[in-house]
Amino acid sequence: YEPGSVFKLLTATAALETGVVTRTTKLRDQAVLTLDGGRASVRNADRGSKGTLTFQDAVAWSRNVVMSKVALMLGRTTSQAATVLHGAWTRLGFGARTGIDVAGEVPGLVRDPAVRPWKQIDLANGAFGQGIAVTLLQLATAFSAMVNGGTLPTPHVVKATGDSPTTTADRGRVMTPA
Repeated sequence: YEPGSVFKLLTATAALETGVVTRTTKLRDQAVLTLDGGRASVRNADRGSKGTLTFQDAVAWSRNVVMSKVALMLGRTTSQAATVLHGAWTRLGFGARTGIDVAGEVPGLVRDPAVRPWKQIDLANGAFGQGIAVTLLQLATAFSAMVNGGTLPTPHVVKATGDSPTTTADRGRVMTPA
């Protein structure tokens, strides 16, 4: 499914890790952000503006426009910013199977900007979870990494088979603990 605003935390992760913002960086919210030379735009859900906010407040208030601006700041060009955001998504497991021990898992739909370049609107929409399709399990696994020190777990549903415990290895550190 298209995850929507919960994906803003992935944009926040990419932005904090690359150092383009801190929690207290001040950013200007606005009702409409015009992109791609005026051919596209992003709006906040309430169609309004909160004025100047700290980054952490923009996340708390779930501001689409601010998160779009932050995504655009991830690189000098749209292409570079798209590569950074896409890289954060793939490190957290989006676009790939989680490795859970049940049949029928799907990888979701994550468009690679190296294969088909993203426009500004693609980057902006991705910043708040539109234009991507994920599974609930991928989302839960990524959020687990965010709260357990940055290590991406491999989820499982079977504790043991008979007397043999099931073991799964974590998929490694995908973000700094900070």
